[in-house]
Amino acid sequence: MENIEKINIVFSSDNNYAQYLGVTLCSIFENSKNKDKIDIYVLDGGILKENKDKLKIIESKYNFTIIYIEIDTSLFKDFYISGYLTQATYYRIMIPDLLPNVKKVLYLDCDIIVKGDISELYNTNIDNYFFAAVEDEGFISKFFSKLEIAKNEKYFNAGVMLMNLDKWRETNINKTIINFINEKREQLESHDQDAINSILYGKWLNLPYKYNVTTTIPDNHQINNDVLIVHYTGPKPWNYLCLHPLKNEYFNYLKKTPWNESKKYKDKSIKNIIIKFLEKIIYFIFPKNIINLIKKIKRKIGIKFY
Repeated sequence: MENIEKINIVFSSDNNYAQYLGVTLCSIFENSKNKDKIDIYVLDGGILKENKDKLKIIESKYNFTIIYIEIDTSLFKDFYISGYLTQATYYRIMIPDLLPNVKKVLYLDCDIIVKGDISELYNTNIDNYFFAAVEDEGFISKFFSKLEIAKNEKYFNAGVMLMNLDKWRETNINKTIINFINEKREQLESHDQDAINSILYGKWLNLPYKYNVTTTIPDNHQINNDVLIVHYTGPKPWNYLCLHPLKNEYFNYLKKTPWNESKKYKDKSIKNIIIKFLEKIIYFIFPKNIINLIKKIKRKIGIKFY
């Protein structure tokens, strides 16, 4: 009989993201071929009992138990945050220390849907790398110098990281990353993602795009049936202005959770209806490469563009 490896999956969440964590968990277990081999760890930044009770319903439905790891949030109180992100984004840096007896984990953001068997990704060999991730092809390379990233290297999105924890612990690299964050602070527009890219460029395995399909689809990629992970970067599906081509996947799994009666959109208004109508016209008129260029420029100068 085949010896199937234990699949360790780690999330980082505070109470604000508990519902979205529940939807992601539902998508994982709905599509897993080896549910009994999955261990779920949640770096708990203050999830309230009401939401933990709802998560328990999901645990019972799929016969698993969430292992909560309480986080001392005061350790991150001075870390720079902006936009929709909270200090919970920094918790993943501490995973090697928080799970000292675990060799390998898959870290996932909570704004994700898994459309297939997660073991396909987890079984990737990363023995010679700190982690595996998917390149963020929308990142503008001229900003590499600010982040001290060498030319011709790649920049990854940290929402999906298959981590070699032994290698992180051997080098004590998380301490180096934290020091970098403290030194750079407001210069890190993408927070710990920028810091990890800066410290570990060239030392990670670049995964196929299907393992982290973000909102902005690069010109050289097409969405097809082999997509494994949908990642709602930028506006989320519960935001009316979300334009991710696979946004409805979120609502398909939301219906299977205790939050199935929650309000679909939290920001639907006359203003946003008009904005969305105009954006669709822009998407229809302008070629994709022009749209992506506009997004990059506006993101870098701090103007929202959906």
